[in-house]
Amino acid sequence: MRIATICFFLLIGSFVFSQKYIGITEYATPLDPSHTGAILEVDNNNLTTIFDFYDNGSKVNETVTIGSKIYGFTQENGADGAGTLFEYDTITSTFIIKQHLEDASGSNNTIMRKLEVHNGLIYGIQSSLFGGYKISNYDPVTNQFSEVVNLSGTGINDIGDFVITNGKIYAINLQTPTGNNVLFSFDLTSNTLNIEHNFANATGNWCHSLLLHSNGKIYGAPISGGTNSKGVIFEFDPSSHSYSILYHLTSQNQADNLTEGPANKLYGYINPSFNNTRIYSFDLSTNSFNNLFFLPSNRQLSGNAAYFRDYNPLQYVNGKLITISRSTSNSNVLIDYEINSQQFRSRFSDVENFSIINSNELTFGNYNKLYKYDSTSGSLQSLNNVKLSTSGKIPVDIIKQNDIIFGLCTSGGILQSNYGRSLYKYDIVNNNFEVLIDFYDQPLSLPEALISGNHDELFIKLGRDELGFGNGVILKYDLINNNYSELVIPSNNNLVDNILNSEMYYLYNKLYFTGWTGGVKNLYKYENNNIVLALQNVGGYIIDDENVIYGITENGGNNNQGYLYSFNIQTEMFQVLQHSSTTIEVDNGDFSIKDSNNILVLENTNGNSPEGRVLNIDKQQNTISEIYRFDNAVKSTGFDPTKILSINDEHFIISEQTASLSSSSRSLLLKFDTFFLNSQIILDVQQNGTPPLSSTLLYEMYDGTLAFSSFDTHFDFQQQDNTAQTVFNFGNVYSFFSELIDVSPDNVIPSTPMNLQISNATSYTLDLDWDQSVDNTDIDYYLITDNFGNSYTSSDNFIVLPGLNPSTTYCFTINAIDINGNSSNASNQSCETTLASSGLSNELFFTEYIEGSSNNKALEIGNYTGNTIDLSNYSIKLASNGNNFGNEMLFPNGDSISNNDSYVIIHNSMTTSCRGNADLIMSNMTAFNGNDAIGLFKNGVLIDIIGTEGDNTTYAQNTTLIRKSTIVNPSITFNSNEWNIAPQDDCSNLGIHTITLSTDSFLNDYKVFIYPNPTNGILKIDSKNQFLSFKLYNLSGQLIKSDDISKNQLQSIDINSIPKGVYLIQLFGENGEINTLKIIKE
Repeated sequence: MRIATICFFLLIGSFVFSQKYIGITEYATPLDPSHTGAILEVDNNNLTTIFDFYDNGSKVNETVTIGSKIYGFTQENGADGAGTLFEYDTITSTFIIKQHLEDASGSNNTIMRKLEVHNGLIYGIQSSLFGGYKISNYDPVTNQFSEVVNLSGTGINDIGDFVITNGKIYAINLQTPTGNNVLFSFDLTSNTLNIEHNFANATGNWCHSLLLHSNGKIYGAPISGGTNSKGVIFEFDPSSHSYSILYHLTSQNQADNLTEGPANKLYGYINPSFNNTRIYSFDLSTNSFNNLFFLPSNRQLSGNAAYFRDYNPLQYVNGKLITISRSTSNSNVLIDYEINSQQFRSRFSDVENFSIINSNELTFGNYNKLYKYDSTSGSLQSLNNVKLSTSGKIPVDIIKQNDIIFGLCTSGGILQSNYGRSLYKYDIVNNNFEVLIDFYDQPLSLPEALISGNHDELFIKLGRDELGFGNGVILKYDLINNNYSELVIPSNNNLVDNILNSEMYYLYNKLYFTGWTGGVKNLYKYENNNIVLALQNVGGYIIDDENVIYGITENGGNNNQGYLYSFNIQTEMFQVLQHSSTTIEVDNGDFSIKDSNNILVLENTNGNSPEGRVLNIDKQQNTISEIYRFDNAVKSTGFDPTKILSINDEHFIISEQTASLSSSSRSLLLKFDTFFLNSQIILDVQQNGTPPLSSTLLYEMYDGTLAFSSFDTHFDFQQQDNTAQTVFNFGNVYSFFSELIDVSPDNVIPSTPMNLQISNATSYTLDLDWDQSVDNTDIDYYLITDNFGNSYTSSDNFIVLPGLNPSTTYCFTINAIDINGNSSNASNQSCETTLASSGLSNELFFTEYIEGSSNNKALEIGNYTGNTIDLSNYSIKLASNGNNFGNEMLFPNGDSISNNDSYVIIHNSMTTSCRGNADLIMSNMTAFNGNDAIGLFKNGVLIDIIGTEGDNTTYAQNTTLIRKSTIVNPSITFNSNEWNIAPQDDCSNLGIHTITLSTDSFLNDYKVFIYPNPTNGILKIDSKNQFLSFKLYNLSGQLIKSDDISKNQLQSIDINSIPKGVYLIQLFGENGEINTLKIIKE
């Protein structure tokens, strides 16, 4: 399987154009743990970081403002998982992570809370795991933390709040050995600590917070003690060291946190643990208490959150009281109360904290953003360039669509938090990075693999969840609507037990994936909103360039040792090629396409090959055989091969060679000749611990060179001197590349398609086939052009062209187009003439439909083309219950329809009286109801339809429809006027459809007359058909003119500007018909 990571970079061969590639690095080195990976660009051996993945911490805890700058702490994640300290300049919109914080193990670089600014320093409370509580400060200029006062051993701990005034810190603690808290001071000059007041029940106890008033005094409101045991409101005068009780609180008048307002009033917010949540005021002039507003029930705090000081106190801003409460959905909500108007508002949810910027504005943060809030206008502004949270951690998988890179971040694997797991995109041209899915916010599991669907969708495979549980999920991400949906959920499906450690492919516009059922690894496909088993027991397998699976099982077969098999994904044809005599284990081995007939497969180590070997699958002989066996003691080529790549008849393999009796490990890059007769060690890398090249990716560039990198070094290998030279070191930031995409300008055109041949001419079709082109990338499609200027495309090296005109000579050329849009030179031109028409139709079409009682269901297809039609290029699809067309159902090999004959398909349970004319009994083709659309397809293109795709309307239930005899051509739009209705279960006409056109009717409906011919300039069209447009060609096939035709009863074409001569004119009808006639311009 091609499942690997890159650990080594090497360039084999000489540059033929500018070499440029983009890689991702998974891990940061210990010297710089803040990095969580990067997107790197290598341009002509110069290394540049184009995007750094980051983890800047999340969940803003508290912020303060110093001048124009906001400083804040996050409380989660960051490099050490303990949060970060950031700075944001509101003038320049510059965001900087100043510190990645450490846990509370004794370091000063830990989170601070209850922030205060004093003399340009930020003070806050820190807790230490072993050192108790302390107050420290942070200097934004020096970017240093300093311990101010450590309370360890003082009997004072669990600091609740503090203020700074007159060179002293005044703080309140929440707990002492006596059970009462104290108010203490700390002199910043003399570094002395003094107990200012011992709280007791009589004077109040359990004080949460302190307020420094503009009058120089300190106020607080303990929540217990006092005369009524409900707490008090106190005043402390620092100048006189005096403590005074201003008010004894009651069960109706309770207080907790205080803020200063105008007119000598204090305001506060009481939590519901004591009574209903409410906003209150206290008048310092009269020592009177007043409850102002009771918060509604859906804005009440609950549980531990009710102890409001653990969150944010009430703040007075421009006539309003602002704070944070909780909603009924348990999310934080910013609320305000306008004092004069007594108006209460809930402003914004998902708020973690806020701080005042000035008399009118405040800032608040949440999980990953900062906002500025104007209290007057109520407007909210997200601050630009704030990079909180993470862009993703540990990038592991990238793909490229045009100039956009899509990738996954895994955050380190299972048993890790979902934080840092993401799907992202990076615009190479505009240097723009965007997270598409943040898995932290979603109930999703570990992302493992990413592939492209069509140009508008991605598929993401997820593994176990962060606790190590789950069976995997596959998501589809819609790039148009920017949303995702879950497609495959094993727990909800009986076909597959789990999809862990599995693979995904997007082939023939279908999603294929592997999974396990009952311990057996199978291949499944997803189509029409259903999971379908495609292949059982895939074993170890590869998919070749023609989308054929070649696999080797470890059991089963004639000898119960497994077997070699092939499985064509398009035709779903399975074939056992060779039965094994001994077990072959290649489930984890790599493979390489040696050439069009041979595939090389690595077998790591097992009982039959203890050091590994190289096997060859011969696609012509349908055999597998050993062509090289690793034996390090004899051959010195290492053992346990992990990667293989074939370039220009040479084979490159990575193997391991672990030194005995030592922790040192070695990896070898080996080069073998075409037949594995000679080997050469290109690079020998040694490292302590993990083998440095184990499980790496060898990558072939557009120009055929080989890319390769070690954990810390990039190499350039030149074939001419067979030496590896160091080009650059990754340095001390990143450790190694983990994935690579070549973005070099692709100037190599595909090879010219050869041997174009035309066969199987009918009146309306021609078969074309040619030799496949080769390219340094991949062939995207083939462009087929005819001598009338028409173009067709094919993803394969063959095509059946439908809808051609009888008795017309067509000449074709083929161009191969690669995935970067490069076109090959045109192939040889090949010409063929379609047969004359002897029939009335240009194609097969439905002629009868039965949707009767129970399973009385049938379809009839008619052939009136004048030729016998082989059904191998035709299929039927159903669109059930308003969905799009689903599974393609093919006709049996060799089935055909003679001219003027019908082909009848019936359900297996069709009543006996209606089975006589059946050509095919197939229940899935006839598993339709009266609201299901049925499509007849040729080479995957819809040519006729009953019902309307995507429409759930019932159009023909419990009835028989018979196509009118005047209808002789198919239509891709269902028209009920083309059908006669017969009674339910009527099958009397099944298999005997006839066309009964009179001569006049035939001439009027299907003959086209154009006159005058010759003409001087104006051509008139006489036909019952309506034509929409025309194309005019000279006899060399050159397009001379094309235009629309006016929709009126007498249609005409103006060719006055065309020179005299003989021309061919094509008329394109509204029902898809094409008529070609010869005209003469005089």
